[in-house]
Amino acid sequence: MNHQQKVSNSYSTIPEYQQLPDELQNWISSVLSQEINAQLYEEHHHAMLTYQQIQNQINDLHENFKRIIDGFRLHQEQHRKHRNNEKQFRRKQGKRIKSSNSTDQPQDAQKNPSKRKSTSHVEHNCSGKNHIEERKERKKKRKRRHNKRTNDLDDDSTIKTSSPRLESAFKRFNAKFDEFTLSCMEQVGYTGE
Repeated sequence: MNHQQKVSNSYSTIPEYQQLPDELQNWISSVLSQEINAQLYEEHHHAMLTYQQIQNQINDLHENFKRIIDGFRLHQEQHRKHRNNEKQFRRKQGKRIKSSNSTDQPQDAQKNPSKRKSTSHVEHNCSGKNHIEERKERKKKRKRRHNKRTNDLDDDSTIKTSSPRLESAFKRFNAKFDEFTLSCMEQVGYTGE
């Protein structure tokens, strides 16, 4: 049923309207329906403009949030590279020191027999483990911790960070964004159906 039929049906109960000729009744209902159509079109156009503005604001927010995430990931990647470079540098330095000590050691051992290392006696601590075993265990734990940290950094699906302040900032941003989205949907009249 179009607007013209709705108007004529609603006015058909009025006696004065019924007494008018059919042509005049049709003309009145067509004029009123055109007026209703024009008003509905204007309201719809206004609603569409408002919706477009809100959509643009949401897109801007998404872009800003994406920039924040990309910047954070870049910072993490740079930090990881810097730490790896530091570790490689320390490892190289350690190898140099060891190599220089290893060249000097045999001569000292030959000159002074008391400086030779004795493998027959290994010091034990109170837990019953010797120092060599403890050192190996500590090395394994360090390696596990390092692997866990690098896995967290390489994971692109979720952002893992040890900073609670940054995590709470992301939570606050998400809450504000949800609140803004809901208010926009209410303005437009979108119910989610």
